[in-house]
Amino acid sequence: MPLYTKTFISEQKGYGMVASAAIPQGTLLLSKVPLFTFLSNTVQLQSLSNQATKQNAFLGLHNAQVKPYSTLPPFLGICGTNCFGLGVPAVESGVFKESSRFNHSCIPNANHTWNFKSREMEIRAIKDIEQGAEITICYLSTKESLQPHRVRQVILQQRYRFLCNCPALNNTIGNGILITTNLSRALQHCKRVIGLLSLVGQEEQLKCGYYDAFQIAIAYGDQSRASTFMKLYVKYLTTEKTALLSRVGMTREKGSIGFEEWLWMRAEK
Repeated sequence: MPLYTKTFISEQKGYGMVASAAIPQGTLLLSKVPLFTFLSNTVQLQSLSNQATKQNAFLGLHNAQVKPYSTLPPFLGICGTNCFGLGVPAVESGVFKESSRFNHSCIPNANHTWNFKSREMEIRAIKDIEQGAEITICYLSTKESLQPHRVRQVILQQRYRFLCNCPALNNTIGNGILITTNLSRALQHCKRVIGLLSLVGQEEQLKCGYYDAFQIAIAYGDQSRASTFMKLYVKYLTTEKTALLSRVGMTREKGSIGFEEWLWMRAEK
């Protein structure tokens, strides 16, 4: 039995992938080679020549770059709408038949990564997914996903011609509203962002999440956790790290028993 099926979601989102059964966190959902990879527009067009099956699969993908929004020809429009960067930093991109069918969420329940060894795109569940729930991935880069609400909306609208209504866009720390109206939810958002960044190996970006969590702890008046979040923030700085670490104390040690439960106790469940 397949883990997911292509299902009509809504008029706005069209079709998407829906879990056919309960999917545990960490499950490999997909591992596929691209239809083609490219470094330039010339390469991407040449790679489709004389391959009718791949051409049909490629032309069946959605093109968000159509008139009057774009002057790109159809082939380039489809590439721009559906390509994935292959690795971090990405020096080449790829277009995939099935991976492109997963819809976007700024708080996804799955994550896509490029396996350099097998040359395949892998999509894994990053949290438990209930049967009947839509499986989503994030279309934005790590840097883009940490931008404020309005910035992310502009990126999604220009690149994909849709507006995202997921909770992260309506309730984010970056828009300055959530942190003043719902501290526990804001802290939960920090926890999710940090977890996602850790999962995909983007440790250089963890400082942003820990600094936001530090600000929330200060708003709570929770000095012990604020101190701990600041120590974790400083840990991922690349300059003046040693001097700062010596001046910032941590009330509990990361990795000790019960540390994560204590640290995120105030986050919304």
